[in-house]
Amino acid sequence: MIGIRQLAIVGVAFPLKNRSAALIVSYLAVRYISQTPHEYVHICMNDVDRQRVDDFLTKWLGSEGNERANYQTFFGDLCVALDVPAPPPKGSEAGDRYCFDKNIKFFSEKAETTRFADFYKESHFLIEAKQGSTNSSKGHGKRGTKGYRDEMQKAFNQAKSYAYNRMLPSLPPFLITCDIGSHFEVWEGFSGEYGSYGQWCR
Repeated sequence: MIGIRQLAIVGVAFPLKNRSAALIVSYLAVRYISQTPHEYVHICMNDVDRQRVDDFLTKWLGSEGNERANYQTFFGDLCVALDVPAPPPKGSEAGDRYCFDKNIKFFSEKAETTRFADFYKESHFLIEAKQGSTNSSKGHGKRGTKGYRDEMQKAFNQAKSYAYNRMLPSLPPFLITCDIGSHFEVWEGFSGEYGSYGQWCR
């Protein structure tokens, strides 16, 4: 489950523009996990950055059970919180190098099928989103239960099958699963291998 150091990986996945942006990531990490910002980060950030992150967390922390309805808005809001560009409309750029619902084609002897990666940026990351629930089994299950953990492992396996697809121009260096409103899980693939669920998870 992603913590302060690990969410700094977002600085590579979403290239940040300056020291202030790095502080935003640190602040978001602390608030997202503990909801208690570190004093140094809190002081060094300006009020505009801090308010932008707080607005994101106020909106999304504790949300549950509606992944398909929520994920594009969630990631769009995350881009705003990090002060990085959101993806352009899908289909507006050749190859859709940065988009929601990235087309991933699979070929077999019988047919060609197209699946969709929730959020993708070429040479940066591939994210598969789910959304569990805190007080019910709505969505992908009650957080902390075996059924929920099984769903999150399925999300990892799904994302990995997309990342290894030969139709992509390169292996994404970061494979990420996200339970919207709860946490991120991050795997580093610089060696060309993400490992198994839980093995190299950050």
